[in-house]
Amino acid sequence: MRAQLEDARTELELAKSQTTVLGNRVARQRRELEEKDQLLLADPVGEANKRAEQIVQNATHMSKQMLDDAESMRARALAAVRAAYFNTMGFRQSVEERFYSLQNDLNQSLLTLRALEAENEPSDQDVIQEKP
Repeated sequence: MRAQLEDARTELELAKSQTTVLGNRVARQRRELEEKDQLLLADPVGEANKRAEQIVQNATHMSKQMLDDAESMRARALAAVRAAYFNTMGFRQSVEERFYSLQNDLNQSLLTLRALEAENEPSDQDVIQEKP
């Protein structure tokens, strides 16, 4: 009986040491699970993904804004060029009208001068010829 009791004690001590080892292993695995749970809750990959999406959205928005600004500047420049063109065409037409008006005035003046010269020229009958 003593031998059996001694064997039982040995088995009990062996079981206690195994229980301690297994308890330590369970505690370590629990810590590892808690760390992994914290990592899953923190989700660094998800955070990085969200940040990357935000950066892409910001870049897309800025790019769209830049394109809109460039289109607006192009439209304003085109409007300015058109306005300058039509102003130039209006100026050209005004100068052309003035030129034709001056040309007509000059022609009228020349006709009037010729008419006056024709009136002042002595006619053949009005000319008295002196005999030598």
